[in-house]
Amino acid sequence: MRFQREAAENLEQVMRFQREAAEKGLPVVPISVNQSRVHMREQGYLTRMQALIDRYATQGIELELTETAFDFTDYALREHSIAVVAALHAMGFAIDMDDFGSGYSDRSLLNQLPLDVMKIDRSLLLASEGSERMCIVLQQMIDLGHALGMKVICEGIETEAQENLLRRCGCEYGQGYLYGKPMPRAEFETFLRQHA
Repeated sequence: MRFQREAAENLEQVMRFQREAAEKGLPVVPISVNQSRVHMREQGYLTRMQALIDRYATQGIELELTETAFDFTDYALREHSIAVVAALHAMGFAIDMDDFGSGYSDRSLLNQLPLDVMKIDRSLLLASEGSERMCIVLQQMIDLGHALGMKVICEGIETEAQENLLRRCGCEYGQGYLYGKPMPRAEFETFLRQHA
């Protein structure tokens, strides 16, 4: 229960920040907030999410899920989770598939979920450095995401060489220490002003 309360507070803080950033005239850049399989089973989850939307709106908010959120042996629970995500998307949340390619990828989820963003796991980027075969795999995953109408982001970029590799593979978005490290709110607001 404590986990659920903390996760709800984190999401509300981010939604409040995005609204205040817009009011201050700062650029509203996408911020992803993790949601887990616990949320998929939480009583009143969709009602609470709608209440947050009514209060703050969804501008710049992405809900980040991993495949483990749907890794239920119970078929009914899996289908329920898929329905919950569809409802969140209909409410206006962008939906991210996090850590894509980090293990066994259930490709059926690409068909069943209304995904907006494919976030490629850093492990695939690292495996592609110095391996032409893995570069082909990486490029095919990027092409797949684009073909399905998703924005493709690679995680964990730390060097310009990694950025260049991703650009050659057609990936136009990335996140990692090359661009910025976690920072307090005030510092982030300054960052947004400087890069507006």
